[in-house]
Amino acid sequence: MKLHLTILGWIYAITGGLGFIVAAGTAPSVLRGTSSYTFADLAPEFIKTYSTMILAIVLIASVLSLIEGYGLIKRKRWAFHLGYALGILSLFDIPIGTIIGAYTIFILWQNESKQLLTQKSGSRVPTSSGQPQA
Repeated sequence: MKLHLTILGWIYAITGGLGFIVAAGTAPSVLRGTSSYTFADLAPEFIKTYSTMILAIVLIASVLSLIEGYGLIKRKRWAFHLGYALGILSLFDIPIGTIIGAYTIFILWQNESKQLLTQKSGSRVPTSSGQPQA
């Protein structure tokens, strides 16, 4: 299960990083209002406001994905709950986000994942033989 948590962490880190790069790259044109999506029959202020809101949502989601990726890779306790929230929200991002969201929920649903992420730092998880493991 450790491997799946690491893979999931890297998925979130990579998708968050790519989303951040795209959002940061389009931010100057969106904030200036010179987006190529401006239509002559729509009010330019509406387009600028709408584009700015979408940009803010993408930036927030990307930063949260980067944070979740770090938390899963480092096995932070807070990554369990943030992972569930991002996994549920990802289900609505068809088709790739749905796959990532389903994988996230499936992995975090497992008892071993829950134990790995909710244990205190430095504590040891006992194995089936009763001996603690690092």
